[in-house]
Amino acid sequence: MQKDPFVILGVSGNADTDELYAAYKKARSKYESMRFEPGEKGAEACVRLDEIDQAYRDAQDIIAATKTINSGVVGDEYERADALLKAKRYSEAQEVLNDISERNAKWYYFQSIIHYASNDFTAARDDLRKAVNLEPGNNSYAMALNRIEMKMEGKPGSQRTEYYAREATGDRSYRRPEDAYRQTRGCGLMDVCSGLCLADCCCECMGGDLISCC
Repeated sequence: MQKDPFVILGVSGNADTDELYAAYKKARSKYESMRFEPGEKGAEACVRLDEIDQAYRDAQDIIAATKTINSGVVGDEYERADALLKAKRYSEAQEVLNDISERNAKWYYFQSIIHYASNDFTAARDDLRKAVNLEPGNNSYAMALNRIEMKMEGKPGSQRTEYYAREATGDRSYRRPEDAYRQTRGCGLMDVCSGLCLADCCCECMGGDLISCC
């Protein structure tokens, strides 16, 4: 299962945006200077910064999605499933999907997010292949599929970690992490999905707008 972003940041799941931001800055401060250290110490700091940044984005999505759900201003089944997925309430999202009889491309995309979150990468990949076949012109689905296939093949995926690593060695040629994030967030399954934009490859496959698929 995906790590709880609030746990990573050291705050309660009921934290508001101000508390979340303060915790995020505090967590980053522990590693920002360490990333310039040589060897494993610097590399580990890069990984931790990547994890903290992803956790902050995921936590922001959860807070926003929870507000939407609690407001009662949710449209059709897909909008409700979207909000539940962003809030990482996967079992509830699955119930909504189960009640949808027509299995279109968006349905399979959403289903792939749930499978990815439970570490069933094969099922997530198969769902994405169906989504791409049903809607071949959707770049978000295609990029999510590409990311999860790269993840399953063991290819490196985190642009932010690579940026930090290169910065630590004085290589300034790589894009800033926020630039890479702007281009990938919402394309994947929360890292395939999070920036899989599936905080890993999905949701870096499913990531700012976790499920901005259309």
